[in-house]
Amino acid sequence: MIPNVSGAFQGFLLEKEGFTVVCMPQDFGQFKVAIDGYILPYFEKKFEIKRKRLTLKYFGDGKALEKVMKEADEVGDGTFSYTIIEKNGDYTLDLILNDAEYAGQITRFIVGKLKDNIYAERDTTLGETLFNLLKLRRLKIATAESFTGGRVISSVIANSGASECVKEGIVSYSKESKCERLYLDFKDLSREGEVSSMTAYRMASGLLKNGGCDLAVSTTGSAGPNPDGDAPVGTAFIGIGMLDGVHTYRLNLSGSREEITERAKNTALFLAIKKIKNL
Repeated sequence: MIPNVSGAFQGFLLEKEGFTVVCMPQDFGQFKVAIDGYILPYFEKKFEIKRKRLTLKYFGDGKALEKVMKEADEVGDGTFSYTIIEKNGDYTLDLILNDAEYAGQITRFIVGKLKDNIYAERDTTLGETLFNLLKLRRLKIATAESFTGGRVISSVIANSGASECVKEGIVSYSKESKCERLYLDFKDLSREGEVSSMTAYRMASGLLKNGGCDLAVSTTGSAGPNPDGDAPVGTAFIGIGMLDGVHTYRLNLSGSREEITERAKNTALFLAIKKIKNL
C-alpha cells in the first residue's frame, strides 16, 4: 500500500514475475506527492540508481525560465532532466540530477540565472513562503484588496499560526470603503480612477496610517468581463509598502476573470516576499 497524505484514496504497488503495476489516485496533486515521496525512491533503491532530486519554486516570466533551462541543458550535456508545472505565473521546477559530479554545477548555474525570481528551494506555495518570512522577521501584514477580494490575505491565513503575523485584511471594493477605511479622498479617487497607481499607493499608505502593521499590500484592478472606467480588462496595480515608503507596480494581464485575479494575487504575494527578503 502507498500512503496518501493529501487525500482519502490510497495507492498500491504490485510486483510479480518481473512486472510491476502501480495504481495511484487520479488527482494530480495527490499523484505527485506519492510519486515524489514513495514511488521514485522505491525504484531508485531497488535498482541502485543514485540520483539527486531538487525542487525550485519560481515566479515570473515563463519564457525567461525556458531560456535558462535550454542553456542549462547545453551546460549539463544530458546529466539531468526536469519538469515544469505552471499555475498562474507560479512555477514548480523539478530537477533530477543523474550525475553527482555535475549536480552542484548545474544547480548553481540555474539558481544563479534565476535567483531574483526563485522564492523557495522546496515544494511550497507563495502564501506559505510569505507566512514563514513574516514569522521569521516578526513582522505583521495588513492588506487592502479591491478586485482580488481577500485572496492575498487568505493565502497567508491558510497557514497555522497566522495570528502571529496578520493584523487585518480589508476588502475595500467600493469607493466608500476606500474613503472610510483607508483615508482616500473621494474627489481624488473620482479624478484618478479606482484602477490607478495613485489609488494603490493611497490604499497601502492608509493601512500604514492605521498603524499596527509592518508590511502593507494593496490591490486594485479590472478583472473583466467589462473594463473599469478607462482601465482595460487585465489592468492591475499593486502597492507594497513599509515605513520606508510605498512602491506601486502596474500589471497588464490576460485570460479569464479567474486567471487575471489569481495572477494578480500571486504577483502581490511574490512582491511582498521580495520586499521582506531585501530588508
